[in-house]
Amino acid sequence: MADPDRPSSSSPSPGTRRKGTIDQEREYLKLVKDTFGSGDDVRYPAFLGVMKGYNKGKYDTLEIISFAWAFFEGHNELLTGFNILLPRGYSIDSVVPEMDLPEKLRDIVDSVTAMHKVKTRLQNDKPCYNSFLDLLNKFHRNLCSDQTVHKELPIIFHDYPDLIAELQIFFR
Repeated sequence: MADPDRPSSSSPSPGTRRKGTIDQEREYLKLVKDTFGSGDDVRYPAFLGVMKGYNKGKYDTLEIISFAWAFFEGHNELLTGFNILLPRGYSIDSVVPEMDLPEKLRDIVDSVTAMHKVKTRLQNDKPCYNSFLDLLNKFHRNLCSDQTVHKELPIIFHDYPDLIAELQIFFR
């Protein structure tokens, strides 16, 4: 028998009632921002982008729960708090995350994780970090190609060979 509180579709629809109040949702978003929104950290803007996509129906509820499991790994308070953003009938605890996160969401999680790793490793090497950000900006504005990025990464990260290998997978 169907659960009357569980939505019939796993995609959000206009008017779908969430568990939390507007104030609770704002408080949760502030917690996410306080955790990930400092300086050049790309995780908070990435989270907001994914949530906007969810609200527009680009991702369904089960995909967004799997995203949250991957994105907030190691941040139990944020993971549990994510329930506030879910429609009634869904819980982060009652849904086993899909191990095969949709490719677009997996790419976001992987790239955000890599960017955070770069920022953390280069916190004392601002020239290197700024060179990397300049290269990324050129790439995203289509001012350089994948091949250019592959050539430049070893130059920028000559003291960080592990970062070279990890980042080159994003430019294939």
